[in-house]
Amino acid sequence: MKLADFIDMVEYIELTGRAEVPAPYLRLAYPEFGGVDFTAVFFDALKHEWQQPYFLPRRLYAVPFTLIGQAPNLKRFPEWGLFISPRGGVTAIHIDRTNDNTILAATSGKKVGFLFEPMPPVLDFLAREHHAREQGQSSSAKFRAEAALRGELPNYPGLEAHYFELGPGEVLFIPKRWAHEVFTVSACISFTYNFIHLSDIDLLYLRHRLFGVGFH
Repeated sequence: MKLADFIDMVEYIELTGRAEVPAPYLRLAYPEFGGVDFTAVFFDALKHEWQQPYFLPRRLYAVPFTLIGQAPNLKRFPEWGLFISPRGGVTAIHIDRTNDNTILAATSGKKVGFLFEPMPPVLDFLAREHHAREQGQSSSAKFRAEAALRGELPNYPGLEAHYFELGPGEVLFIPKRWAHEVFTVSACISFTYNFIHLSDIDLLYLRHRLFGVGFH
């Protein structure tokens, strides 16, 4: 799908109030598929329109490597991402695999979601979700998204879920190894900036980088 056609679809969903759940959303475009890496174009065009949130460390970053100072608007982490999502968009529960911390910033629209501390019950829940997808069963994230669109709190059996809302100009901090699930309740444009601080370089990180050992 061309980007212009996707934007038309997002506008149609928003105007009609209808939503396919989970709705298709845009995160990355890969040049090898015949597209253009518009994520890089986007960040380059807007690099002077945003700056480092006040609550992030000012120096000693491992990725992107910067010992003295840090300018996230100018120096890109590999997982830097742009999201355009219509109402009904879902990022199913997961844990980022690169041991990075994340900020999720919204420029328009609204998202709601949940954060989960890195505890054994969360890993068990993720394993059951993964097994269900492998068996071709409907993702339970779909039903949680439908509940979120109705203004209800989705059910996570046996887990302590920390609820959040994210609107224009707001930034969410997601610590390393915390699972998260996000639902778009109105057409939203948001971006992520990921980083690994030197204080995060622990044994698990080194094992992952040297031997490819996963975190979960």
